[in-house]
Amino acid sequence: MPTAAAEKADPNAADLKYASAVEVLREKTREPQFAPIASENAEYGFRRNCVGIRRFAVALALTVAITSVVLVLTDGSARFWVDAGVALIAALGWWKFVTPEWVRSAAELYADRLLEAAAGLAAGWIPVGRVFGELAVGVAIRSAICG
Repeated sequence: MPTAAAEKADPNAADLKYASAVEVLREKTREPQFAPIASENAEYGFRRNCVGIRRFAVALALTVAITSVVLVLTDGSARFWVDAGVALIAALGWWKFVTPEWVRSAAELYADRLLEAAAGLAAGWIPVGRVFGELAVGVAIRSAICG
């Protein structure tokens, strides 16, 4: 890994080294015992994809709401008011909650799990806990049993 001085002298080269190290770490953590990392990565990917379709989802929900209101006005039936209300709530939800900050929180959690795995791999730990927060307990138990 680059030193602080090396990073300051050539930030682009340092970034390439960091990217390479992360890629190696990702490959080393694809095994089943690293399932929490895969889970966090899937959550991050899901949220990133949701933000990617956010405009489409809001537009679709607003289209449904407008169409429902038009049907109420032309048909004279109030049965489409519920549809319009649900569509407006959906549009509001997509607009208010599906945000880049929502994605960032998942990305940071994924990064935390990846770094915990790096620390564990460097120390020779094998995760046995359900989540990495239990990693130290799993290592302590394994050390006590295996010697």
